[in-house]
Amino acid sequence: MGRAYVCCFVVTTFMLGCGRGQHVSSTTSGTQAQQPGPVPGSPSTGPTPIPRPSSAPNITVCPHNGTTNGVDVSDYDPSTQWGSVRNAGYSFAFIKATEGVTFKNSLFNSDWAQTQKAGMVHGAYHFFHPADDPQAQAKFFLATMGPLQPSDLPPVLDWEVSDGISASAQIANAQIWLNEVEAATGKTPIIYVDPSFWNQLGNPEQFVRYPLYIANYGVNCPDIPPPWSKWAFWQSGVGPVPGIQSAQADRDVFNGFLRTHLILQLL
Repeated sequence: MGRAYVCCFVVTTFMLGCGRGQHVSSTTSGTQAQQPGPVPGSPSTGPTPIPRPSSAPNITVCPHNGTTNGVDVSDYDPSTQWGSVRNAGYSFAFIKATEGVTFKNSLFNSDWAQTQKAGMVHGAYHFFHPADDPQAQAKFFLATMGPLQPSDLPPVLDWEVSDGISASAQIANAQIWLNEVEAATGKTPIIYVDPSFWNQLGNPEQFVRYPLYIANYGVNCPDIPPPWSKWAFWQSGVGPVPGIQSAQADRDVFNGFLRTHLILQLL
């Protein structure tokens, strides 16, 4: 991710370890939010955490019971040999489907089919442009991605540019996209952000119910901005991955172990 043109989980089974006794630290606060009951109307079966206040500091959250490795790819990654990726120990992949209202990844359909053939769990992501019509973006993404299977990862909102519009407008438009995609798929979408970008948005608390996919490179454990107290996926850095041509492939981590079925209901 992180390659704009203005410029995926559920699995064959991951047992989710998010938010269950991870090491949590902060330079000013090291507390973890308590867990209330589920949000009414949410398809998620697990409890939704109480949001940490938007004024709270970022906290460092380490995985608890191990991790599962994966990758994310876009149109910058042609001719990926997914069997080699899988054999190298990468069990899941997020694949860019769309960006804004006009760009479709020409490699999406082939990568979607080949990851499944290789026995990998896959999910699709949309590079969000806050200044574009959010409903049109959602419809474009859904049409490109197509119907999801129960074992597919939830859709991802890749939110890393502001398009020069206000934080309040970005937040409102992102919520529209999330609502549209959740209603269409029945899966709670995942939000991909980096800590500094989210801090600049003001750490909006309304998004705490969406699983966090955090981008934080060069650290042993990622920094988590409010309102979250845990993470589901972590884009931990770039580097060579067998089967991917680029020497700077995006490497990801799932906060839990791969077992044999699904983790969808646990996100």
